[in-house]
Amino acid sequence: EGFEDEAYLDTCLHSFCYECITQWVSIVASKHEEPLSSVKCPLCKTKSVSILHAFDGKSFTRHYIEQDHGKRYLADAHELISQFYNTREISDDTASVLQYWKQRKHLRRNVWLETWLRREIQALTQV
Repeated sequence: EGFEDEAYLDTCLHSFCYECITQWVSIVASKHEEPLSSVKCPLCKTKSVSILHAFDGKSFTRHYIEQDHGKRYLADAHELISQFYNTREISDDTASVLQYWKQRKHLRRNVWLETWLRREIQALTQV
């Protein structure tokens, strides 16, 4: 009997349900401190670095094992930044805003902003 979204581990080509094998990879990954770059097939213990799925007769999709940790890391980074912006109190002090513009502070180079942006971009792109 076939699976709804049949998937294969790239080395041994054992077939699994795509959702089942990705859940299994997540469980295996959660038991390791370091991100996984490969997994052992649950049937034959052969190492594989990707899962092949979504066959349409001409092409397929390759899901790399190491993607799982990267996606989770990126989601965590987005969530952390979101929490900061959503919980931050926004001041409604119109006088200080007007004073800022009158002193032409917006024209000054903002080293703090450049450093902060660089750090945020690195966190989001994992560089």
